[in-house]
Amino acid sequence: MNSPTRMFFAAHALLPEGWRSDVLLEWNDAGMLVAVTPDVRDAPADAVCAAGPVIPGMPNLHSHAFQRAMAGLTKYRANPTDSFWSWRDLMYRFAARITLGAIARWLYVEMLKAGYTSVCEFHYVHHAADDSRHANPAELSQRVVDEASETGIGMTVRYVGDNPMGPPLEGTITELRHTQAVVQDNITRRRWAVLYAAILFDATAAPIQNEAPPPRPRPEEFFIGDTVGFTDKHLNERVDTVVRLNSKTASIAVTDSEGHWRTSYSLLQKIVDI
Repeated sequence: MNSPTRMFFAAHALLPEGWRSDVLLEWNDAGMLVAVTPDVRDAPADAVCAAGPVIPGMPNLHSHAFQRAMAGLTKYRANPTDSFWSWRDLMYRFAARITLGAIARWLYVEMLKAGYTSVCEFHYVHHAADDSRHANPAELSQRVVDEASETGIGMTVRYVGDNPMGPPLEGTITELRHTQAVVQDNITRRRWAVLYAAILFDATAAPIQNEAPPPRPRPEEFFIGDTVGFTDKHLNERVDTVVRLNSKTASIAVTDSEGHWRTSYSLLQKIVDI
């Protein structure tokens, strides 16, 4: 059986010094580029030839993988009272119901197809669906790293080096092990075996709240006949009419087939025609 080729020949390639002709690129078993040689007279017989000019892959410098699965759910305002806070509420309710691994893999494949070859991932989904903490504190970090390795996209990470009191270092993951990742430092190019728990995916994971959220609606603010907006259990935005006021909920008329929704007053947004 023939071993897979690890050479790539380009008639034109953009290198750090500018455009060069007849460039041969070579990489090792780990997928690391080890040689770039311009002005090669003839392409080796076992080299893959590029169909056109070759340029460096584009890095994606800011990714929240789990948000890929909610794309479109908050693209438009469902009612005039929608704000950052209603988006944030939907985003966190969505995050509590998902499995990050499959979504990250899907996203990284899309990135590769679009020309991105590396990604800087920021994630703040740190709990299980029941809001409990994972037994392994690095569970989600390891899942993201695993999916990047599975798809073949490069991942730059921040990690704790020899001095735990010093600033985090930056490097590229080159190998995954059972409890550690091998990280090549971006400055020294040295490789380190780093525990997954020492990889820092997002130092600003906790959302910053610069202002107090608006107060929750109270029952006395609503009347029969009011038009209200709310998010149903399927995460669909609805705009319908109040037909009954109960002690803790309001009955909302929807379609004939669905009957009435009983919704907590705190989840309703009153819509006023102007």
